[in-house]
Amino acid sequence: MAFKLGLMKFLKHFLQYQGIPAPAMKNAFKAVFILENRCSGQNRLIKRISKVTIHQNFNYNSLKNDIAVAQLESAVDFEPVCLPPTNSRTRGQGTIIGYGNLVNNGQKFPCTLQEANVNVYSWNNCLKTGNYRDIINLPKTVCAGFKAGGIDTCNGDSGGPLLQVNSAGNYYIKGITSFGHGCGLQNNPGVYTDVSKYIPWIRRNAGLARTARETTQKITYTINFLSFLGSIIS
Repeated sequence: MAFKLGLMKFLKHFLQYQGIPAPAMKNAFKAVFILENRCSGQNRLIKRISKVTIHQNFNYNSLKNDIAVAQLESAVDFEPVCLPPTNSRTRGQGTIIGYGNLVNNGQKFPCTLQEANVNVYSWNNCLKTGNYRDIINLPKTVCAGFKAGGIDTCNGDSGGPLLQVNSAGNYYIKGITSFGHGCGLQNNPGVYTDVSKYIPWIRRNAGLARTARETTQKITYTINFLSFLGSIIS
């Protein structure tokens, strides 16, 4: 089944394109699918992006409401990751993936997609870490990593997913990589936009039905998902 997909991406990459004419937007961004090797570009599928909707209350300085929806110009055969229930509980473990930097100091970007399992911390628990001052006014965020450090997202992973598995065994996107202090530092887990806090906004701006049942019944709706690769290229 051909789903028409969109992407959600860390917003700072979009800001420089705000206000440009719609025809120019089509040439500003592209989405990359099935990228087996970032360095060789082997077997990649590229689609143009026709529209980007940035959250109306996004704040570049605080990164509050760090979320956007992008729509592809044409359909692509791809299975989207599930959205979480609205205001779902934050707990357990999750999976982070991306092509971001592998070291805290210096640059070491991988050719192949990286994956790691991390602990997921609610906003209240994250307030007990070194992120307190940065997230005290960002209640729609979660954190992920380890308080001891070592495993984390890094530069180049922005916009990628924090995935969890529901009771049915399906992956859903709990968070979108937003920001952090360094990479893998002790007591500084990465900060992610809590997708479950934005479900009404996502459905409204992505043209989705109000419920999963309605979405199933009306599969002609544009199905939007969150980029697992941070794979928008300019």
